[in-house]
Amino acid sequence: MIGFIISSAIPIELEASPLYIFAGGAIAVCAWILPGLSGSFILLILGLYTYVIEAIRSLDLTVLGILAVGCVVGLLSFSHFLSHMLKHHRDETLATLTGFMLGSLIKVWPWKHTLSYQLDRHGTQIPLVQEAVTPATYIELTGGDPQVAIAILLALTGFGTVLILQRLTRNHREVD
Repeated sequence: MIGFIISSAIPIELEASPLYIFAGGAIAVCAWILPGLSGSFILLILGLYTYVIEAIRSLDLTVLGILAVGCVVGLLSFSHFLSHMLKHHRDETLATLTGFMLGSLIKVWPWKHTLSYQLDRHGTQIPLVQEAVTPATYIELTGGDPQVAIAILLALTGFGTVLILQRLTRNHREVD
């Protein structure tokens, strides 16, 4: 549920104070470790993505430094926490991580209805808030072909690739 809620969250708008930038970096970097979540998406939800991109573009070393320190603190803290959890509560932790992955699948759902847009620096509309819809609803809203057969084929290809890689890894371990 947490993965679904995060993946469906609407971006917030807060003032980008140094403490908020630090905290945003510490939170967003956790997505490097957690499956199914994106650090950029976390920054977007926190309302910091555009601010960070502008800081990169203008080489604002103060903002980037605060963000980097937050990332280092967050990465070290969270990796130690996750390591501890895997050591002492392996099954529960793996179940939670699996839940994050399953919950975040809403982000890769191919049929979406865009509720609001954001303009990029070139004036191009970028979807900001979207809701997942069924292929039938997608047809009604857009008039476009939902290409269900292609979506199913690609999902099965991904699933098959994972199974093949798992089998190859298992065979490699048995050889060693």
